[in-house]
Amino acid sequence: MTQYIKTEMPNFQEEGTKRCCYRVASRGVIEQDELLEQMCRYGRSGITVGAAKAVLIQLAEVMQYYLANGHSVRLDDIGSFSLSLGLKE
Repeated sequence: MTQYIKTEMPNFQEEGTKRCCYRVASRGVIEQDELLEQMCRYGRSGITVGAAKAVLIQLAEVMQYYLANGHSVRLDDIGSFSLSLGLKE
């Protein structure tokens, strides 16, 4: 089950008040090899690990191209991807 971490931040629009923000607590990183093994386990999909890896590599290359050229990429049932800029202190 997904767990959340609650943090309070100053509300800059209403001075003297705080607002609550939530973020998903991370349980760690699933590496690519483990993800591919799970996708292809027990032959459910009929796809080999090598074929799935080739598709994943090709997908990454095409996504990089479109993102670098200012597009967003939407993958049904997975999510939307876009580039953004942020500032560091």
